[in-house]
This record gives sequence, C-alpha cells and structure tokens, in this order.
Amino acid sequence: MKPPQDGKDSIEGLRIACLEPAATQVCLALGLASSIVGVTHECELEDTILHGDPTIHVLTQNGLKDGATQAEIHQAVSNEGKRRKQAEAEFDDDDDKANSFPVSSLYPIVKGAWELAKPNLVFTQDLCAVCAPTPLDVERVAGSSADNSQLVTVSLQPKSLQEVAETFVTVAEHCFDKSILNCGTNHPGKRLQESFWKDLETLRNAIEANRDKTLSKPKLLMLEWLSPPFSGGHWVHDMMDYACVESAMPATGSNKKSPCISWSNITKSDPDGVLVGCCGFSLERNAEDSRATQQFHKLRADIFACDGNSYFAQPTPLLVHGVAILATCAYQKQPRVLQAIDQCYQFFTTPLIPSSSAMGLEGVTLNPLPTNGNNDKSVSNSIAGIVDVEDLGNGYYELHQKACQEQKTTYIDPATGYQVFTEVAHRNRGKCCGSGCRHCPYNHVNVKDKLNRISQPSLLYQAPSSELFGCPDNDDDCNAQPVKVLFFSGGKDSFLTIRALVRQHQQESFGLVLLTTFDADSRTIAHQEVSIEDVMRQAQHLKISLLGVPLHRGSGQSYKDRIIQALQALDRWNVTSLVFGDLHLEHIKDWRESAMGPLGYSLEYPVWKVPYDDLMNDLDESRVPCVVSGSTCDFVAVGTPFDRTFYNKLVTEAPEGPAVETTKDGASIVRRIDAFGENGEFHSLAQVWNVTREQAQGIK
Repeated sequence: MKPPQDGKDSIEGLRIACLEPAATQVCLALGLASSIVGVTHECELEDTILHGDPTIHVLTQNGLKDGATQAEIHQAVSNEGKRRKQAEAEFDDDDDKANSFPVSSLYPIVKGAWELAKPNLVFTQDLCAVCAPTPLDVERVAGSSADNSQLVTVSLQPKSLQEVAETFVTVAEHCFDKSILNCGTNHPGKRLQESFWKDLETLRNAIEANRDKTLSKPKLLMLEWLSPPFSGGHWVHDMMDYACVESAMPATGSNKKSPCISWSNITKSDPDGVLVGCCGFSLERNAEDSRATQQFHKLRADIFACDGNSYFAQPTPLLVHGVAILATCAYQKQPRVLQAIDQCYQFFTTPLIPSSSAMGLEGVTLNPLPTNGNNDKSVSNSIAGIVDVEDLGNGYYELHQKACQEQKTTYIDPATGYQVFTEVAHRNRGKCCGSGCRHCPYNHVNVKDKLNRISQPSLLYQAPSSELFGCPDNDDDCNAQPVKVLFFSGGKDSFLTIRALVRQHQQESFGLVLLTTFDADSRTIAHQEVSIEDVMRQAQHLKISLLGVPLHRGSGQSYKDRIIQALQALDRWNVTSLVFGDLHLEHIKDWRESAMGPLGYSLEYPVWKVPYDDLMNDLDESRVPCVVSGSTCDFVAVGTPFDRTFYNKLVTEAPEGPAVETTKDGASIVRRIDAFGENGEFHSLAQVWNVTREQAQGIK
C-alpha cells in the first residue's frame, strides 16, 4: 500500500497536533503530513515535512537532565508517577480538575508553541500518564478560549496488536471526509490496517516454513529497560507470536503490562537471545548501555540492541519491522530463516517500513569484565589512606578469571599451591554447599555462620520489608520502590548519612542496604579497627539490611571489581543509587564519580559540605555515643569519646597534622588535624545500640 497523496481527501482546515510520537507516525502513514501543525520533541519527522507549510511547532519539552542514566530516568519517572497518583486522589472531586491538577514535570506542553500551532484536532494517549501528555494536560493548556472551542481530543491507548491496528482506523475517521471513509476499499485507515496484517502474516508464514522443526522455538528476552530491567509488555507479547519465538518472560493472566523483573530471574530464565530496545532510546544508546551491563556476562545468550523507540515502544505500522527484528535475533543459527525474513521485504506494502531486517539492529559485544584494576589507565584505582578504596595486590583473581573463561573447574592458588574450585565448578554443582567457598556464585545462601565464614559478598542481615528502609521480599517486586546502597564503615560520618537519608525518606520512599567491606582474615574494617560483628550489631539495631564484602589481600582484585561483584548480590532488588558519607574531599568525590559513575547508578552524597557545626548538632541530637576506634596521630587516642567537648578541643587546640603532598614538584603544605578526621587522622564507631532505634535515626 502506498500512503494516500499528502493532504488529499482530508478534512478542510484540519490542524493536527500529535502529542505522542506514535500518532505522528500513523498520520504520516495515512498521508496526513501537510495537516500536522504540532508534534512532541521526540517525534521523528522526514526532512520533506519540516520544509512544508504550515510550520510545524514542537509542543513539548524534555524535563529530564541531559545525559541521565537509565537509573536516574527510572527514578524521575517513578517519582512523577507517584506525584500524579497522589494528585489524582487529592483533586478527584475538584470541578476544575484540569486547572488544579499539577503540570507534568517530565514532558510538559509548551503553551507558547501551542498558541502558535492553533490545532483543532489533538492525538494523545492515556496509557502512561508520565511518558506523554494526557487529555487532562491538553484540557489545561487549551483552556476555554474561543480558539479552542472546537478542539477535538482523541486518546489512543492500544494494549495489543489488534488494538494497535484499530488505532489506524480511529485516526483516519477523525481526519478524512466521510465521502472517502464510506467508499469501501478506499478507507485509508482500513487499507493501512489490511496491509499491516498482511505483512505480519507474510513474516510469520515465512519463518514457520523455514525454521528447523526438530528444534524448540528459540527463547528470546526482550528488554525495554535495563536499570532496573523491564521486559517488553503489551503488544510485544503478540509480536513474539508472529516472530515464532518463545518469550523468556511470558505474560501471566490478563495483565500484559511491561513488568519489572530481577536480574536473578533473568538468569534463571536462561534465554537463547536478549534484545535490548529501551523505550525512548536510539540504537546507538541501547548498544552503549548494553555493552556496559555487567549482568549480561552471566548469560549464555547472544545480546542484541535495536532502535526500541521506533520499532517496539511506539504502536505504529513499524511494528512489522519490530517482528522481523525479533525473529532475526532469535534465529541467528538458522540461515534459511534469516534469508526468508529478508525476502519478505520485497512483498511488504505497509508504509514507512525500512528496506531490510538489518535496519536498526546491532549485535552487542559486551565490555570485558575488569581483570585487574591496575590495567585501567583511565581511572586511578586506589587512593592512599582512604579505607575502602584500595586494590589488593597481585594474586589469584586473574588466575580464576582465566580458568573460568576456559571452563576449568580448578586452578592452583599461587600462595599455597593448593587446587581451588572455580565458579564453574560451583555452578556445575548447582547450589551453595554451605562451606563458605572462595568462589561461591550463590552469595553463600546456605552458609550458617556468615559473619565468620563468608568469602564472597553476602547479605549478613536482611531487615523486614515492613521496616522504614525494608526491601521487598518478592524477587519480582523490584518496581515497588528503589533501593539505595550506603557504603558504610560504622563510624560517625556513615551514621550521620543514615540520619540524612531518614530525612530524605520523608519525601520519597526507598529501601536501604548498608555495604561494608572488611578484611577476610581479621574480619575487621581496614584502618577503622571496627569488627564486622560491631557493624552487624549496628545494622540489626537500626533494622537496615547489611551486605558484607570480605576482602582477600592475596586476591589481586581491584576495588571496582569488588563493588561490581558485591552489587550483583543485590540483583533481585531495584538498586538505583550508591550513597557515600564523604564530607568535603574533592579528589575522593572525583574518584568515585570517575570509577563508579560508569556503573549506571546515581551517586549521592547526603552530607557533602554540610558545615561541621551542623553535623555536630545532628550528632548531639541523636544522643548516640561515638568513640575513636583507630588513630594515626598522638593527639587523638583510641577510646576517646567523640563528643561536643572533644570536637571543640579539636577545633581550637589540635596541633598541626602531617605534611600533605599537593603540588606537582613535590612541595607540601602543613594543616591542622581535621575536626572530623576526614583526612584519615582518626576513625570512630557509632554505638547506636545505646539509644533506641527511633532516637538514633531521628524518626519522629
């Protein structure tokens, strides 16, 4: 089918505003380009349209910050959804709801552009109140002026391929003269609909006729978001059927919405292939984010990226091409199927479809897992004197990585000469044996005495989900709330960060996990001289989950590797942010940004550059006693209470501290001891168990 001649037979004086990209694509397929006067900032328009008359106005703007990570975007969307839901409840009985209801903070309509466009027909959607303007948003911006008295708003909200095809007819019936609509086979919407179904059947028949029937249908996972992971929903399930593939995450019941899933369940589903087509992202962005997704290394599947925005997220005729992309990914090992798919393109009649199944698709080669941080020249891997940012020398880490790559079950420990089982061997066993093995891939789930026996990252304590910072019990409930991970040493700075997070929690709901690294041999936190038992006592008293990360001094593992490995132990939760208790050292913050930023999480510093007097006031208010647990200077003795008296003494009487290198030629400056020990002069332990949990956290 060729699209109708542009503008021919459409209603005279028609001025269309498309407030979702899908509506724009449907209008183009129907030959209505010359009637479009307004689009969103995300609509894709051909160059010929942009030179047409009248001028096309961009009616929405992007409220997200440039360069936002997927985790940051998800958090913004989640917050906006909660804000709108709360507002709906508050304004439910408001007669003037359109004017009272809050404006969307993500994709607001630009009123000035709206007034210039002067549309008389608006296509919008009601499927997602966050991702695009709704009819209520249109009502508010249009108001009750004479210019808008004849405005017609049509909401498109398909949830299946059948309903997608029905929108073609809906759009046509609002745009063309009845003389055309009543003329049988000339109905533009029905003609487009027929082409759509015909091309889908052509694809399905070609795939079915050429696939190897002696094999099961390939199992494919389509992801429309990565952090946290969401599998494709709504019409994507129908597209899987037409592509002759099995969904790794099939829909259950009548609810076919895109579900948030956990990485652990993705691993369990064991797909043959994974297609990443994140909503709103181009092929290039999806490929980039896929390459950096460390969790994909756990899968045997081939990974592909596509233009998810054009071929999956938008309910348009281009879904035909999306079906071809699904099949192309799934049948990579069956050349006859791939050839048959490509041959289908010469028979397609649906407008706007690309010329081959390769358009908008790319195979992804994952970024290699770090082997040794010292080889990464782009980022300094350790900072002297900082407790948790140290690499662990040369050792068995690279030997183990190499053995796993070669699918070996053992390697020789260079320090002892003993054979050590690899992760491959443990996975072959299929479960945690409970012995605390060095390379256990099951997070030591069956180890009884975790405090003394774990050698891999493991949850030492899980707070009840009903608690203030509790995380969901259900593996699939990762969309219930975001989870933040606080790098926790047990000292006053970490404790004050918890109090800052409690105040933050009053504005937004999230779970919290404490992440503590400790020496695997001594079971103490390096330099802090705080035992992991004390940190466990803190976590249990405060009822905040604790992830223990033992450090093996002979491993040769880099700090960044350790953190990646540790965060994988939290795969079943929706971890969105890494939180640090840094106070003011710029070079430490810069290092964290360069090393941790690429992992895809938001980085938060709740007590960054808060004046020391304010921090001390907050500590006084908590009534939690803190004692010096470790010291590198004579002026501060271990066991000294860190209280108001001692703080004032540090401010007024502390002697000059050690020289600190600051210039390129080796010159140094002399400074006083930092009143909070930020330069490593001393460390502390917050004895939270001496007051009630509510008092310690500042829960009102």
